[in-house]
Amino acid sequence: GIGHLVEGKRFDPVTYTGEVTLALSEFIGLALVPKLARRLATQAPLLGIRVITRVEDQLDQLALGKLDFAIHVEHAHYGPDYRVEKLGPSTTTLLAREGHPLTQGAMTPERLAQFPLIRPYISDLELEIQRSSMLYIQMLAAGRGSLEISHLLTAFEVLRNTDYVMPGPAYILLNEGATSGICALPPLASGSPNINYALVAHNRIALSPLHNWLWDQITCTIRDLRTTLPRKARQRIQAGSPDPLQ
Repeated sequence: GIGHLVEGKRFDPVTYTGEVTLALSEFIGLALVPKLARRLATQAPLLGIRVITRVEDQLDQLALGKLDFAIHVEHAHYGPDYRVEKLGPSTTTLLAREGHPLTQGAMTPERLAQFPLIRPYISDLELEIQRSSMLYIQMLAAGRGSLEISHLLTAFEVLRNTDYVMPGPAYILLNEGATSGICALPPLASGSPNINYALVAHNRIALSPLHNWLWDQITCTIRDLRTTLPRKARQRIQAGSPDPLQ
């Protein structure tokens, strides 16, 4: 509960021992959580963070208190009961193993259709948005083998050891350990779509010093990710925006 935090008591992150729950996709988690955890380990060493990667109806869960924060694809509309920080767009790209046949030559829908597709789990809303993009439409237009999977690290292992391709946000290449041996493919002529993300909380926690402090830690960590993009990650991005977080 957060009742004791809104009664005027002084909040000290160093000594706070509660827990907060954050919903985000595995893609976002691999890029954000390691750096956020490092920041919190020094500034709030007793704070518990619970990360959930599979949850639907996130706005309802925030309102009910089952979630404290969510980072997800930006909705077209949020009601007045929600605090929203727009995190900006991220380029969607196609991922494959280094040395994949598609890393050479022009990328066309016909060439892409020759290779099987990994379909990672995404929430219902993100799926709806992705399906509206030309990239997704072209990938599913032709009959092909596919692998639907909810575990991202397993999907990366499949990519490294086969000729499967997988759509995903280009910023995932920031995590060089998880994506070693994986690269972004050249874009289709239709281009690489951008997807906008947002950090969201319900106003029920608006007076909580803990949650306001943690909101700042999350947004600061995201800003740091944007401004400290490793050189190796830049070199591995062959498609889309030169900055995978923009």
